[in-house]
Amino acid sequence: MVSIRRSDKVKECKKMTKKEKKLLAVLMVLIMGFTMLPGNFSAAMSDIINTATEASGEDKQTTEKQTETATTEVVTTAADTSIESTENGESTTMAATVESSIVDTEQQTEAVTTEMAVKTRANRKVKKMRMPVSKSAGTPAKLDNYLDASACQVTIGGVIITPGSSAPIEVAYNDKISINLNWKFVDNQFPTSQNDSLTYELPSNIAFDTFTGDLMDGSTIVGHYYLNGNTITLKYDAGEESDAFLGQSGRHGSLTASGKLGNDVLNNGNGGKTSFTFNALGTFNIDMKRDDRNDGVSIQKAGGQLDESTMTAEYKLRITATGPQTNIKATDKMGSNLELDGEPTYWEDEACTKSYTDNAPTKSNTTDGFVVTVPALKDKTIFVKYKVKLKDEKALVYDSWDDKAGVSNSASVSSDTTTDGGTSWKNLEYTKRVVEKWVSKDHTVSTDQSKITWKVTVNPNGYNIAGAKIKDILGTEEHHVGPYINGTLSSTPALPGNPTWSDLQNGYTFPAGTDNNTYTITYDTEMGDVSTTEQYTKSNTIQINPYGNTYDMSKTDYCTIGSNHEYIKKVCDTTGNSSTDVEWTITVKVPKGGSSSDMRVTDTIPAGMTCTASDITINGVTGITPSVAGSTITIPFGAVAEGTYTIKVKTHIDPVPAKDTTYQNTATYIDGTVNKNSSADYTYKPEQYLKKETANRPDFPWDYGTGINWQLVVSALPDDTTSAVIEDTLPDNLHYKEGSLKVYEYSWNNTENSALTNSIHVTTSSNKIYFEITGDALTHIKTAGKQLCLFYTTDYVDLNQAMTSQDYVNKAFIKVNDRVCPEVPATAQWKQLKKDSIIDKTGQYDATTAPNVKYTITVNENALDLDAASDQLLLKDVMGSAIEYYPGSMKIDGVTATSQQVSYDASTRTLEVKVPDSKKVVITYMGTITLDVGAALTDANCVNSCSLSGVGDAGTDKYRPSATAVIKSAGSSTSNGVVIHIVKHKKGETTNYLPNAEFTCSEMVYDAATGAVGTAITSQKVTSNTVGKASFSNLYRAKLYRIVETKAPANYKIDTTPRYFLFKETGNTGTYPSNVIENGVTYPVHLEEAVTTSYTYSFPNEAITSHPVQISKVDITSSKELAGAELTITDKADNRNVAKWTSGSDKDAAGNLIPRTITLAEGTYILTETKAPAGYKVANPIEFTVASDGTVASTTTGAVSGNKITMKDATIDKGKLKITKTISGTVTQAQAEASVSFTVVDNSDHHVVGTYKLSDADFTYDPMNKIWTKELNCNVGEYTVTETVTAIGGYMLSKVSYVINSAAAQDGEVATANVVKGTTTNVAYTNTYDPAAHSVDISKVDAANSEELAGAELTITDKTSNLVVAKWTSGDKKDAAGNVIPYTVTLAAGIYSLTETKAPTGYEVADPIDFTVGNDGKVTSTTHAANIVGVNKVVMKDVKEKPGTLKLTKTVAGTVSKEDAEKTIQFKVRDAAGTEVATYKLSEFTYDTASKTWTKTLDCTAGKYTVTETVTDVTGYTLTSVTYTIDSGAATTGKAADVTLVKGNVTTVAFKNSYQESPTTTEATTTTTETATEVTTETEATTEVTTEVTTEQITTDEDKPEVDTHSKETTGKKTKSKKTGDTAPIAATGGMLLISLVGLGVLYRKKKKND
Repeated sequence: MVSIRRSDKVKECKKMTKKEKKLLAVLMVLIMGFTMLPGNFSAAMSDIINTATEASGEDKQTTEKQTETATTEVVTTAADTSIESTENGESTTMAATVESSIVDTEQQTEAVTTEMAVKTRANRKVKKMRMPVSKSAGTPAKLDNYLDASACQVTIGGVIITPGSSAPIEVAYNDKISINLNWKFVDNQFPTSQNDSLTYELPSNIAFDTFTGDLMDGSTIVGHYYLNGNTITLKYDAGEESDAFLGQSGRHGSLTASGKLGNDVLNNGNGGKTSFTFNALGTFNIDMKRDDRNDGVSIQKAGGQLDESTMTAEYKLRITATGPQTNIKATDKMGSNLELDGEPTYWEDEACTKSYTDNAPTKSNTTDGFVVTVPALKDKTIFVKYKVKLKDEKALVYDSWDDKAGVSNSASVSSDTTTDGGTSWKNLEYTKRVVEKWVSKDHTVSTDQSKITWKVTVNPNGYNIAGAKIKDILGTEEHHVGPYINGTLSSTPALPGNPTWSDLQNGYTFPAGTDNNTYTITYDTEMGDVSTTEQYTKSNTIQINPYGNTYDMSKTDYCTIGSNHEYIKKVCDTTGNSSTDVEWTITVKVPKGGSSSDMRVTDTIPAGMTCTASDITINGVTGITPSVAGSTITIPFGAVAEGTYTIKVKTHIDPVPAKDTTYQNTATYIDGTVNKNSSADYTYKPEQYLKKETANRPDFPWDYGTGINWQLVVSALPDDTTSAVIEDTLPDNLHYKEGSLKVYEYSWNNTENSALTNSIHVTTSSNKIYFEITGDALTHIKTAGKQLCLFYTTDYVDLNQAMTSQDYVNKAFIKVNDRVCPEVPATAQWKQLKKDSIIDKTGQYDATTAPNVKYTITVNENALDLDAASDQLLLKDVMGSAIEYYPGSMKIDGVTATSQQVSYDASTRTLEVKVPDSKKVVITYMGTITLDVGAALTDANCVNSCSLSGVGDAGTDKYRPSATAVIKSAGSSTSNGVVIHIVKHKKGETTNYLPNAEFTCSEMVYDAATGAVGTAITSQKVTSNTVGKASFSNLYRAKLYRIVETKAPANYKIDTTPRYFLFKETGNTGTYPSNVIENGVTYPVHLEEAVTTSYTYSFPNEAITSHPVQISKVDITSSKELAGAELTITDKADNRNVAKWTSGSDKDAAGNLIPRTITLAEGTYILTETKAPAGYKVANPIEFTVASDGTVASTTTGAVSGNKITMKDATIDKGKLKITKTISGTVTQAQAEASVSFTVVDNSDHHVVGTYKLSDADFTYDPMNKIWTKELNCNVGEYTVTETVTAIGGYMLSKVSYVINSAAAQDGEVATANVVKGTTTNVAYTNTYDPAAHSVDISKVDAANSEELAGAELTITDKTSNLVVAKWTSGDKKDAAGNVIPYTVTLAAGIYSLTETKAPTGYEVADPIDFTVGNDGKVTSTTHAANIVGVNKVVMKDVKEKPGTLKLTKTVAGTVSKEDAEKTIQFKVRDAAGTEVATYKLSEFTYDTASKTWTKTLDCTAGKYTVTETVTDVTGYTLTSVTYTIDSGAATTGKAADVTLVKGNVTTVAFKNSYQESPTTTEATTTTTETATEVTTETEATTEVTTEVTTEQITTDEDKPEVDTHSKETTGKKTKSKKTGDTAPIAATGGMLLISLVGLGVLYRKKKKND
């Protein structure tokens, strides 16, 4: 929109003629038509318009000058499409102007002409400037006009893309898109108000999330940006921070918005070419790749069902390629008992009806299967079908998964881009040949039960039985089957070889020729034992090993004879579980023939039961008197007739148990050898009124992670209940939560009955809770059908212990009147206190928060009583070195924290927050990262740790941003340069912020050589705001700035001390000052690194209050004032000394010493004695506080009285330090005294008391015990005694130890001892010396010639400690001539073992040698004396290892002569590494005429070798085969044999060649050769044809040709459109426009001329 205010000086134009008006109207309609054309047409015509506009020459320049003179304000945007004229308060749009042009009104026509001319010039002006002038406050504007297009960026997938590129930029599928907008404002112009706003429209084919972000000036929020739909709106609406920013110079900003591309770009996963336009930035062309996230290969295996008629199975592989895949390899692995049967076939469909011929697959064999390779596939599935053959039927005896079956089958797939496409398993499927399929066995018993006829059926399914072994095994149980009855063995058909019964018992093997027969074998055995009262089971087993080499399977048949006689049976007649009188019935059955005179029945009474003879009744017989003795009832039946007799017994439970109890009663029938018993049980269950469990209710706290809820349910009590108490025993680490009890009428009721709750009296003792039921509750529970449900909570005692998951078992019982009911348990399983329920710290740091980190700390989630000793907790939060607290940002439960709640120590970056206990608290605040964008974030500089007092490890947590480098803010608005923030607060209260403090910041001149500060170059002033913050921006790096307070807040002292600051500059390697001098005073410079963008300085002010405090220094005993004590008072807040003096200078009128009076302001101080008077000990510091009313207080007991602080000195106490020295070993007194000394240090001030040599006269020596002694008088305190020892020739100091008084001995030379008043502290040192070590030579030689050998790996082991003391390889040591010489080791006296772990090549490992090194260095050996040479040499001898023998033989079958064979045959031998050992001609072999065999024997080192026969043609013969046999193995076809030679053994490799005579006609041979040549030629021709066919197939593929052709045509169309497209409409319209403009020009010149 263009707004024009015309000056009163502009002259009115002359009136136009009617003709001119009509022409003008026509021209205006043409122009309107042009503006209604599509945007791309308008853009295409821009050159024509510009050319026409510039053609006006001098007239254009004149018109511009006139218009600029008449215009006082021009505001426009690139998107304006209307013209508005404002004159004398009236407004007319372009459309209205055109419409009015038809009317013959001169005034309207003049207005239109003027407005058109002005707009043309104004738009051209804007295009040049790209910077609008100031707008009125509170008006909107488009951000487009303020953008710095060169600094804006559009990125897709993190890659910057550029607009206008003719070739689309390739991007990954579904990449995120983001735009970074950068803008600049003119100083003192728009925006100037918090009401101003700017908008920017984003492309419609990008989806942006609704979002509100901050505009940051450093760490300060100065505005916001709002993203809604596809519109971004900017506002500087952050209160006083925005006002401050809007008044600065050099204002600029940026923001980043991210979005997702719409489906018109994604194209349902296919991607493709598209474009989008960002206003003022341009159009961006991209080509998005297809979605390849699911690309890959996969395989599935199906089939595998065995056809037993052919012993083959068919498999099918399904190979799928998603996306383009190359070099697809399907690997099929088979078990050892499977082999490929034929060649695989390839198909396009699962039914395998259409062959797959594209990209022809190839197959290669492997040792355990095959590999199919497909050159390329794209979004396609093919199928591979093949057969396998089962090698050996014995596999069918095993399960398919058993390795012994060898029928596993798997397939895996890979491609060039997918290394592992998965594996599919499908083992061979078949019906396992279990024992029932091989044999069955049954029997019949003769009518007289004298014999058993057994029937065995072998091979009922007609399998291959040859080689199977069967064995018949008669049972061996106590009453086993009788022996075989001779002559009863028979078989149908007859078993080959007519085996005997003995053969069948020992194992009979079916011979060849019995492959598929079924045999029925029968035989008889005697019955064996038979009884009239016992039941006997007899067994008979047939065992079969189906193939003779699998495993034994057996089938057992059982024959049951007779029946068991039931002599006695006992049952419990009492039903229910609550009776204490229990009745039993014993049924006695006397067998046929009656009983003996000694027959009796006994009954055992269970413990806890009683019975008398009167409780026993016997039915069916008279004259029997039972007896009861202890717990045994005896009923003597004696000789009675066959029959059934019953006995009734009544028992009584005494005492009655308090829990469920089971009683077992056993009755026994005894008659001679017959001893039979029968038992019965009775379970008594006492009355139970209580049930316990863990529980939760809707109106009760859910098991909240910091405690456990329990439920006690009491059922109706007896009417006579007068007292009822529940005793509940809690598990460890739980205690009852006071006041948590709630009582409900029923377990399903959700409303507490407060009357019942009040009737339950709760008391606790240790880990027990007592619930006494009284009043209303007792009345309620004695009503039938009623319940009492008691709910209560237990808390953890030790929170740290509760961090481990564990079970908590709670037990309770109820006592009703005097009766205790059984205990009932309840278990809370897997309970664990979560650490984050105590303290949980989280944070947010990303582009939307940068440069700030937003922290949230949740304390005491479940409102526990965390600290029983206090109602207040202290939270400490320590920030990393790169983070500063953002002043005033903390909120506690949503309310801004006060200075009484939070304090901040800027030097340690520590926040201390006071929070209430037993309450959930949520704390939020911000920290500012002070580093530059891109600087590294590490654990050292950005981890934020917090801890809660009184909780231990459970109360700690930390947060670290996930970013590894400083993030650029998504939205920023800033002035130029770095920033210094001043935080003004009350001294001692770091969060008691002070407003209205004035500061001046000046850039200073200084002399780098001397550090002297000169005059100020520039200065700026600021005043601290409501949160005590004052910021200096627009500062530069490498400049020295001086900040000083020029006005203090009311009632505070001004601090006029200047502070100096300097930000380093990247790349500036100059020296930066650490200190500067101002008026002779040196001040430190706060240097900030080049990566730091802002610095926050804490600036305290001291309140103006002070009070007199007396300091008294007295003797602790007499309380008299002391002189000579050096004292200081330090302000604890800033560690500043506020007073320093020596006591004794303050006296009264009489000259007596009096306390010193010091005037101190409100605060905390430390009184310190730096030096005590002579003869006194330095007193401990006293910390004290001076309140605002002058009250003095201290935590030191007795230190304060009124406003006087008394420090008491005590005299120094004395004690003795005794040092003793003992020598263990043969060291002499003189040697010891020359080598040992002691140094004693007083640890109180670390001064050396003295250094004492053992030879000093002060040491007394006891020659009998070799002990030296010295005693020192010392002040009471701690001392360090250090022994210094020099070496003694011929000895090794093996150990130094000491004992302090009677404590345990410790190793080392340094001892710390405490001297106690009036006592002696003993420090006893002991040194142990051993003789020195000796040299021993070790020689490794050849046993035959005694020459030194290299390459033997040797070790020496100390046999006492079993430690290896030396390890080397012989040959490491040589003389000057390079000869190997013995190896020398240094050994102390002792017993050792020399071991050869690896012998030199060609030698055997020698036996170990044990030897002894004496104290004099002499080497001896009792077991290997012959290996000891001289005084100190050990010789180990190696013998050469025995070789293996390779025997080669050669035979020739046919009529080839010996001479021809020896001319054409030779052998080459290579070792395992492939190195040639030798080549032997057949003529070098020994020839045996009788057997026509050549032989050669070679001695070789044991190992693996390959023997290869090289054969050339023998004239007139054709070589038909070459085979070889290794030892007695099978013949193998081939010319190369792999053999393994074993040391000391002979391995024979026998080669055999077979020859046939060849036709001798030369012509025939030539013909054959020519024919072969012709065939070859045909083959080549065929290859060419095949190549052509393949090319044709590729060319006629279903999809590709169309895509390629379409691509070419499309490209051609694009080229044609660019170069030779139909431009007639554009040219015609352009011509019309050009005519219109010329007409306007004519009219304008005419009007100008008229004017």
